[in-house]
Parts: sequence; C-alpha cells; structure tokens
Amino acid sequence: MVPPLTSGGRHLPRVPDVLVLIFTGLGQAMGPFIPLEAQRLGMATSTIGLLLGGQGIAGLIASLAGGAWMGSIGPRRMAFWASVVSMLSLLVLWRWPSVLALGLVLTVVWATSSVVIVAGQTLVLTDEHLSGRDQAVGMHAFYASLGMIIGPLMGAVAVRASGSLGTVFFMAAVACGLAVPVALRAPQRGRVDVGRPSFLAGVLPLSPPVILGLGSVLVAEFTYVAWMTFFPLALKADGHSPEFIGVIFAVHGVALSAVRPGLAFVVARLSRVGVVVTSFVFIAAGLVVAAISRSVPASVATAVLSGIGVGFLFPLTMILVTEGITSDRVARLLGLRFAVVTAGAMLGPSLIGLIASASLPAAMGASAAICALAGGWAILRRSAPTHFLTPENRQ
Repeated sequence: MVPPLTSGGRHLPRVPDVLVLIFTGLGQAMGPFIPLEAQRLGMATSTIGLLLGGQGIAGLIASLAGGAWMGSIGPRRMAFWASVVSMLSLLVLWRWPSVLALGLVLTVVWATSSVVIVAGQTLVLTDEHLSGRDQAVGMHAFYASLGMIIGPLMGAVAVRASGSLGTVFFMAAVACGLAVPVALRAPQRGRVDVGRPSFLAGVLPLSPPVILGLGSVLVAEFTYVAWMTFFPLALKADGHSPEFIGVIFAVHGVALSAVRPGLAFVVARLSRVGVVVTSFVFIAAGLVVAAISRSVPASVATAVLSGIGVGFLFPLTMILVTEGITSDRVARLLGLRFAVVTAGAMLGPSLIGLIASASLPAAMGASAAICALAGGWAILRRSAPTHFLTPENRQ
C-alpha cells in the first residue's frame, strides 16, 4: 500500500488527491468552452442543452456501475483504465472535431471522470494508514476545489495562447495522460477473483448516517447548481459586468477551498450533524442575501457564505455515507452518493428554473427555504439512536 505523504506534520498530496485535482481541473478547464465549441461546429442552442444533460446521465450511470464493480476490479485498475480511455477520447476530439465526436467523446469523458472520482474517494476512505478520516476527506475535497480554481485559468490560457477552442481538449488529454502513471501508484484494493454481488446488495440497508448524507448532498447540490446557474443572470440583470461576475465566483471558490482543511477541527467541536445543520444555515443565509440585494458587498457576502456552507457539507457527506460500514461497501455507497449529486445537479436548474423564469430573486428565496427545511430535517435526526452522534465518533 502507498501511505499518505506527510512532512513535518503537513499534508502532502496523495495519489487520490492528485487524481481528483487533475480530473476536476480538466473538467473545469473544458466547461466554459464546450458550449462555444458546440456552437462553432453548428450545434443549435437547444441541442447544446441536450448535450450537457446527456453528460449528466452518463455520469450518474457510470458512478453507480463503477461503485458496483470497484470491489472486484479495484480502484487502481478502474482509475488507470478510465484515465487511458479519457486521454484517447479527448485526442480523437482534438484531432477530428465534429458534432458527433463532441457528443460521444464528452459523454465518455464525463463517465470516466465520474469513475476516477469515485475511485479516488474509495482510496481515501479505505486507507488503513489514515490517522483521521475527517482530516483526510477534508484535504481530498480541498484538492478538488483547487482544481475548480486552476482549471478555468488553464483553459483560458490555452485558448488564448493558441487562438483555438480545440486546444483545451488537447490540454485535457495531456492531463489525463499525467493521471495514468499517478493511478498506477495507487494501492490495489479489491480482488479480481471475488464475485460481484448485486449493486443493491452492497448498498442496502441504508443506515441513518447514510440517509442523512444522501439527503443532505441531494439538497445541497440541487440548490447549489441553481445558485450557480441563476445568480450570474441576476447580477447581469442588475447591470454588473462579466468581469465582476467572474471575480465574485473566484471569491466563492477561494472561500470554499479555504475551509475544507479545517473540516476535522469543526466536526470535533460541533459533531457531524451539527456541521450539517450549520452548513445549511450558511448556504441559506447566502441565498437570502442573493435574493435581497446584488450590490457589491452583498454579492461578496453571498459568495463567501455559500462557499463556507458548501465547502464543509460536501466532503462531510462522504464521511456520513461510509460511516461504520465494511470496506467492501464503501465504493458502492460512494457511487450512490455521486449519482445523487449528479441527480441534484440535473434537477436543480430545471425545477428552480421554473421560478427563475418569473423572478430571479424569488428563485434564490425558494432555494433558501429548501435549505432551511433540510437543516430542520437534519436537526430532527439528532434524536435518531445512531452511534455517529456520540463525541467519541466525531473524529
């Protein structure tokens, strides 16, 4: 096995951290330019929407299937082959761009990226050398958020330097190529001679912590993606420039990244359910601010508040869904969690969009109300007879 790398008490990136940094970064690098490339190739606006929706469905299916097969194939093999397939697919798109190639390749890459992310999470949460799961998960999420910051910058630099949108796909292929040797350094967990039970047999029954984790991440992603989709439109409607909107989202990314290394510290003082409730309070507060005002101070406040809430809640749900379970179920439950995240990302803009079509502030207010209800539901779960609420299980 490959132990976590530490030096002088500092956390250094481990194999799963590097993998999530690479794949989150390449996804964010391509994201802003996919609609532009699709339009350049002659794809209609409505078809572009279907393209992006198809990617989400591919990620949902791949995360469930990857979780089901992870125990028998092992996260190292899964991450290795997914990286290879991603690299080759992106090279095809870069070399022979077309509407068909764009649709097929991006669907494949979204699916393989989902597999790599679930494999990385599985490696983190089944690492026997961990001294603290909360700290390890918090740092793993930190590298994911770091990819969210670096990726768009790298994509913009690549396109500006070459003058071609297709260059971003070549850059993403190179990143996948770098992930291949990284994946080979991962410890091989899982045995190929073990029969694969049905997916539900590895997931059910759902314990109270798992239910709390899945329910929380569904609501958080549902409202988070809605905020990311419609808040920029509200800012534009109020006369703010694209540059200002970019700065606000950069502030959000910094706030989200900054709190994640402190996850273990906060959980040790508030309990895991306490952090869930507190996170929803921060997210709801940010949405309320966004609904009331889009001034410069208010925009900064909503970016910071939502960043803090999302920064803590998302990695914490990884811990909740794997709380007290056997290692052979970890990948399946992480796959289920990722599928729930994808479902929330697909449903949020669609359903909240119905309200946003009438009033953008009302959409922000409705999202805040949903978060408030989720926080109340989490408080009610404090009364459940579960071991994960006790102080000795907070670390």
